[in-house]
Amino acid sequence: MTENKAKYEARDIAKFFLICAKRDGIKDMSPLKIQKLVYFAHGMYLAMTGGKPLIEEDVYAWTYGPVIKPLYRELRVFGADPVDINFLDDTKQIGEEAEFLEKVWNVFKKYTSIQLSMMTHEKDGPWRKTYDENHGANTGIISKQDIQEYFNKISQPK
Repeated sequence: MTENKAKYEARDIAKFFLICAKRDGIKDMSPLKIQKLVYFAHGMYLAMTGGKPLIEEDVYAWTYGPVIKPLYRELRVFGADPVDINFLDDTKQIGEEAEFLEKVWNVFKKYTSIQLSMMTHEKDGPWRKTYDENHGANTGIISKQDIQEYFNKISQPK
């Protein structure tokens, strides 16, 4: 099933957003904000492509929302401080998905990390479902299907 294999690691998408932030003069790029931006991009991509993942890694339901563990481990040295654009080196160049990621960036760049985190905590969202099923243990993997279904639902015109 190679057609559903992701082309990128979460760090590749994170680096793309850090470059956008530098270009646009956005300074509040904390690890939490980056996690949420990557999650939103992944969810929107799953919905747009009918289930093709943007990133390879699983997404976990942690207390402050969805978390991609390898990205968390890499960025945690920054705590709540902005991530240095030069920190994530050796990332893959974003190809045809760049236009899509620019659209995601333009929608979500104005929000703080806390606002983005709160957006992931919706009552019927995939984070809430997984977090509750695992009794807040930070061990539950949010299924790609749940993420895709949620982003399909919220992207529908009302």
